[in-house]
This record gives sequence, structure tokens and C-alpha cells, in this order.
Amino acid sequence: MTSFQMKRVVLFALLHIHQVLAFTPRYDCAKNSPCNGHYGSCNYKFLHVNPKKYIECAPVPPFHCSEEYCDDDDYEFSYNLCMCEIAHPCEYFNQPCKNSALCIEVGLPQEYVCFCADGWTGKHCESEIPAISSSVYNLGSRRK
Repeated sequence: MTSFQMKRVVLFALLHIHQVLAFTPRYDCAKNSPCNGHYGSCNYKFLHVNPKKYIECAPVPPFHCSEEYCDDDDYEFSYNLCMCEIAHPCEYFNQPCKNSALCIEVGLPQEYVCFCADGWTGKHCESEIPAISSSVYNLGSRRK
């Protein structure tokens, strides 16, 4: 395994561990409402299954559940900040990189680079690299 491949494996593992540890449950008022008197860490606000929305619960019985949208399409609700913020492209629900690629944020918000898994290419690792048949390698060989 080359040094680059090893770094890629380590980065991928760290990203996966971060996603698993940082995973916070997401809710839907109709299916699994968190509004049963739980305060949560965001003053009766919880993550919605749709990252562009959040759930706000009434703090007193009967704890009505309402689904609210972030005001801007480029924003999503942050459970860490308890408010809408610019969406990070490499977060679990926004993953732009396909086919087991590693997504790394670079520079300004919304900028990222995809490190493609073997056999894939393209900005989002969306294109499969065609397999080269062994007969192609023999095209340049000399015949006696």
C-alpha cells in the first residue's frame, strides 16, 4: 500500500468514526416526535429528517410539535449551535461524493474535494473507470 493510499484509508476511517460519534437522532412530527416534554440541548428544538428543517416543540403540555424551515436554501439546522447555519458539504446528509469516496472540506464553506475509491473518477466520483482488457496491452507488442 502506498503512502497516499494509507493516508486515504486513515482519513476515511476518521471521517466514518466522526460521523458515527456525531450522529444525532433526526425526527419527524408525524412518525417519531421528540415533543413529549424533553428539553433537549437546543431549547425544545430537534433535528428533522430533512436537514433543511428542524422541529420546535412547545415547552408546556400538550407539547405541540411544529416543523420549521431554515430561511435560506444553503442553510441547515445545526444541533451544535441550535440555529440554522451554512450547510457543510461533507456532512453525513449532504455527502456529495459518491461510490465510497472520501469528502474533504477545503477553503471556504461549500468547497470540497472528493478522493475517489479505486475504479471511480469525476468531480463527485460518479463515473466508473472502464476495465481495460488484457488484449489492449498486447496491441503494442511486436509480432515475430
